[in-house]
Amino acid sequence: MRKITLFLVSLFLLLNLRAVEYFISLDGNDSNPGTSANSAFKTVKKAVDILKPGDILTILPGEYLQQALVKCSGTPEKPIVIRGTDKKFCILKGWKDINGEDFKAVSGSRFTYVAEIENNVFNVIESDTGQMLDPAPGIEDMDSFRSSYCYDKASKKLYIHSSDGKSPESHSFKVTVIPGYLLNPVNVKNMVIENLSFCGSYAEDSRMAGWGYAIRTYQCENILIRNCEFHYNCGGYSDSYGLKNTIRDCRLSNNLALGYGELGQIMFSMKSTDCTALNNIITDGINHGLRFYGHAKNVRAIGNIIVNDGIGLYYKATAGSRLAERNVVDECKRCNYSDLQGGQPIKDLWNTFATPSFVFDPNNSNLIFNPAKDNPNFCDTESLDYRLQSDSPYRKKGPDGKDAGAYQFEANVFFVSPNGNDNNDGLSVKSAFLTLEKASKKLKAGVFPEFIKNL
Repeated sequence: MRKITLFLVSLFLLLNLRAVEYFISLDGNDSNPGTSANSAFKTVKKAVDILKPGDILTILPGEYLQQALVKCSGTPEKPIVIRGTDKKFCILKGWKDINGEDFKAVSGSRFTYVAEIENNVFNVIESDTGQMLDPAPGIEDMDSFRSSYCYDKASKKLYIHSSDGKSPESHSFKVTVIPGYLLNPVNVKNMVIENLSFCGSYAEDSRMAGWGYAIRTYQCENILIRNCEFHYNCGGYSDSYGLKNTIRDCRLSNNLALGYGELGQIMFSMKSTDCTALNNIITDGINHGLRFYGHAKNVRAIGNIIVNDGIGLYYKATAGSRLAERNVVDECKRCNYSDLQGGQPIKDLWNTFATPSFVFDPNNSNLIFNPAKDNPNFCDTESLDYRLQSDSPYRKKGPDGKDAGAYQFEANVFFVSPNGNDNNDGLSVKSAFLTLEKASKKLKAGVFPEFIKNL
């Protein structure tokens, strides 16, 4: 009898230690067990309330108008994983589509149109142009404010002045209808969030834009966010009071906090400690691309590409050991890089910074160029390819005879030009090949070109 009892206890423990995979589907139902694609849950909220260490939550393809407070934790050996099957098709969103044909001209107005919207509206994107509309001060003045909107909660009417002043019939719109974070882990440890896209989150009040991030982690430890995309949110990822949290290999664009200029598309603040931003691509913002602030300590930015933001990469009011390594920051409107307003020292190693930049340690491993005067001969900045061409003036300018900057010259990018010559080596614009036939002969394993460009 004792052996049977021990066996049953061991079996019980084994079953309870075994990780479970749960599923979310648009066709699911929260009364399902959730343990297969055919018996999936409907909502993320239902699933995260039952996850245990080692469990996996798989979100199947679809656009989910949902948000969830997350409080479940894993262990270092058995983290909880929340993942999509394909980040391009597994989308958590705060917006819904509105047909431009639903709008009618407002009587007595030249440019203002109105439609009835049952949901409250917190933000509007003119999705065919990518223009985020500004909240207008009032309905009466909307003719004077192009690219604006106003929502009247009492009448449930949405007023729009489009980006070109034309009827909304020529446009399509996405309106944020659920405000706040899409995922909000609080006091969570040991979790991976991966292979998902996040779109359309926004704050209920634009003056409190920090409440509108797609993901905000608060007092969390050992959170890894990887291979995700963030587009047209109030902000992408924000961490407060975090420990050893990392965002890596993600793409963020047009996450625009219109009401508050202190925020970044990625933001570590409020004593975030030992946190890292690694190999992310951050583009097309208006405030900060990547910001460390609020007494963040021992933080690192490594391998990020930040282009066309207000301020690209910014360390301010930070402490401890800080590192900026192998980052590219270019075409940012106010400042590309600054670490002079944080605590010192900060290590700046092998970065590529356009001016204006304010660098504590501008040693010769860094490629710091003035775009108005210098031509570093990058391979293709439009494709975010900041490798050096063979004749770059920054080659062999770093320590130990290495190329300066984040990306070294590699003999695997070939150029083709009407002014080229097939006797050239093809490794720069000036030494381009003439024909694609010659360039194609260079295509072999290990030397596959990033692109062949006809200049």
